[in-house]
Amino acid sequence: WATKDSKFLNHEGYGIGDDEYSIAYDGCRQLIWYNASSFPHRHKCWKPGDVLGCLLDLNSEHIIFYLNGIPLEPCKHVFKNAKSGFFAAASFMSYQQCLFNFGR
Repeated sequence: WATKDSKFLNHEGYGIGDDEYSIAYDGCRQLIWYNASSFPHRHKCWKPGDVLGCLLDLNSEHIIFYLNGIPLEPCKHVFKNAKSGFFAAASFMSYQQCLFNFGR
């Protein structure tokens, strides 16, 4: 997730989770990224065909990431600085790809 205040500078390698206005799930390295710091998570390394779910709860101020329906603990990091203006966001390495599904 990111907000309108998030900085995204792909040519400098600055992506989602590299500032205080976004948070990222890294399924390859098994990390959550926030403010250019990483925190390990308990999901296994993702593989082709896996489904990543992302729940944003503005009332409770938490984000939950799911891998194939298995949830992680709620993340509250990004709400220290951001309260509104959220949108789904992703950043990838050149060889990575995904298909987004916004509710279908």
